[in-house]
This record gives sequence, structure tokens and C-alpha cells, in this order.
Amino acid sequence: MAQRQLPMFPEGSTEVTHDLAFEKRDGSVTYFYGSLPVFTHNENDAASFKMITAQFYINGYVKQMEYRPCFWCNAHQC
Repeated sequence: MAQRQLPMFPEGSTEVTHDLAFEKRDGSVTYFYGSLPVFTHNENDAASFKMITAQFYINGYVKQMEYRPCFWCNAHQC
């Protein structure tokens, strides 16, 4: 029997890359790397959004062009 390979993200989450996803629920945004939640912030907290997305980029988990379809931003907003 075939088994699903990790990562497995929660139902309703948005996949940014094969390893990274986020989920909006009850006014919070939670980021998942692999199958683990790694960071949560209020959906209106722009400073935390910029900090965590920059950390993912700096650590090499995601490329800037992979963010655009998920967060509808351009290089001047991100």
C-alpha cells in the first residue's frame, strides 16, 4: 500500500513550497515547515509577517518568486 510522503499539511492550508505552507484560522496565521507548526501571528500583524517571511527566505526555505502567488505581493511590498 502506498504511503504519503512528508510533509503533510493540515486541510485548508496553502502550500508555498513542497516543505512550507501557511493556514489562516480564527484571525491567526500559522506557518508549517514539514508537518510542524513553526510560527503563528495575528493576521493583521504586518511586522511579524515580514519578519517570518524574510527568515524563510534568508534560511533558503523559499525563493521570493514562490511567495508572490501565495501572498499576492510584489517586490516593493514584501
